[in-house]
Amino acid sequence: MKKAEIRKPLLEMVESITVPLGFEKRKTNEGYEYVKKSANGFISVIPIIYQYSTLFFVSIGFGIRINEMSKITLLFSDINPEFWDEATTINCGFSDLVQYDDNRIKVETPEELSSALEILKNVLANEAMEFFKKYETVESIDAEVNRENLPKDSIFFGVSVQPFLGLTSAVLNKNPKAKYWENYYKEKLINANQHIKNQYEKLVDHLNENYSSMR
Repeated sequence: MKKAEIRKPLLEMVESITVPLGFEKRKTNEGYEYVKKSANGFISVIPIIYQYSTLFFVSIGFGIRINEMSKITLLFSDINPEFWDEATTINCGFSDLVQYDDNRIKVETPEELSSALEILKNVLANEAMEFFKKYETVESIDAEVNRENLPKDSIFFGVSVQPFLGLTSAVLNKNPKAKYWENYYKEKLINANQHIKNQYEKLVDHLNENYSSMR
């Protein structure tokens, strides 16, 4: 199959779900994304085609932007400031929302493409919309992320994600255990690389200086 033969039906499938819901199609350096403004920022759907020589895979990524959180966390990320306005607070792939072996589906024939699009369409129409609703506020992220027993398969798991989103959401939500989570994540980062440790310390300093709930 050729890339154009995959792109057209993939975009048509995504548009059949997103456009009626008010998503806007936008051109990006990598292709297209579909974005809808929310009360706290925006949500996005990104159709993806991976090409390895003559082999193609399709996928979909999902993102949630909460402006109040991103204006803090982006200060301590490695994302170029040029892209801060479009950067999401949370992102995941379709296999984070449903059981699937990979975050890509191989398509070598029209039949495989049709099957892949049906899988992705079901995820987009159901699980993705639940994902967007579940994490639309700072409060919901605070409740989900700040757990000592956060599952390893959570989209928030990992030293470059949980400490930053966890502490930021706790402070913005005026969580009475914000200081506890500050120290909890500091311990969690003991074996992390020095860059992540440094960025976390800068985040802590920023929150201490600017938010009374940290004092």
